[in-house]
Amino acid sequence: MVAWSEVPAILEELRDNPRSESAWERFYLAFFPRIVLLLNSLGEQEEESVKDLVQQTFYQFLRANPWRKDQWRGLPEAQVVLEYLRVTAKNLWRDQLRSRRVKTIPLEEAREVASGREPFAELEWKENARLLEALTPEERHLLKLRYVECLTLEELAESLGISAHAVSTRLYRVQLKLRQRKSALDR
Repeated sequence: MVAWSEVPAILEELRDNPRSESAWERFYLAFFPRIVLLLNSLGEQEEESVKDLVQQTFYQFLRANPWRKDQWRGLPEAQVVLEYLRVTAKNLWRDQLRSRRVKTIPLEEAREVASGREPFAELEWKENARLLEALTPEERHLLKLRYVECLTLEELAESLGISAHAVSTRLYRVQLKLRQRKSALDR
């Protein structure tokens, strides 16, 4: 691992000689562990997937055509480069996460499929609709994000601007409300 204090000198060398293989290698060694840590902190545990994402991150950086001197002129501190790499890695990770998710189908299509397979499917849809009527629009939105969009607690927290613990508490309360409503309807 390259010491962080060496990064400004590496960037200076790349500005002066953008084709320096040794500078690019040190650049990679300086930023690689930081991007791996970021991806691991996001929850990516598969080693091959992490390596792929890191490679894609550096590829995106290189596609920005950094060896054109006019683009490097006035490049801020190494922190800006690190932030660029972090944002790129996080976006690539999110894209990969979205591609892994099960694709959803429109509600009307789901009803048609369900009613074709099970004789009581329409009754279940009506019952579920009555259960969901008891929820506020915010609560329905929270359930949609969690169970239809498959967002993690951390992603929900980020999008709602609250802590993951608060998201967990809200989900618990919504589920409790649904259970209570279901038991009231069953009586």
